[in-house]
Amino acid sequence: MSDYTMNKTVDWADSRYSIYIQRVADESQPMVKDEQGNEYYDNVISLKVVRADGSTFFERKFKKEDFREFTNNPYGKNGALLGIVFDKAEADNLFFAASIGSPDALSDEYIPLVLSISRMGDVHIKKDTQLDTGNNKPMDELEAAEAEGM
Repeated sequence: MSDYTMNKTVDWADSRYSIYIQRVADESQPMVKDEQGNEYYDNVISLKVVRADGSTFFERKFKKEDFREFTNNPYGKNGALLGIVFDKAEADNLFFAASIGSPDALSDEYIPLVLSISRMGDVHIKKDTQLDTGNNKPMDELEAAEAEGM
């Protein structure tokens, strides 16, 4: 997978913050495989949130193991940490979409996750149960399983 960097400025908690996200291949982690058995390096994703005065509010490197609660299926066991992208700033949290799945760029097999960071810097991760179809109706268990390809 190719490396990427994303920088974004957001207004949150009555202030302006800069968000920096960088994904790079991590040769120190075990190799992961796609559906055809091709091997890839897994990724490490750095997430940094900086206050308007330049001080760091939050900084952490994420690996697939940080999401192990959600990786007890083929996408998680054999997949890679695909990405973390900023979603929104709402109330006391910054929300990010995260995904673990097939490292093949042409594949759409992945586990959608929501990563949130509170005003205190606490990280919470949960499975994303809402489709990005515009109606924002939560998925039931069957819909969630189908979305995962089960």
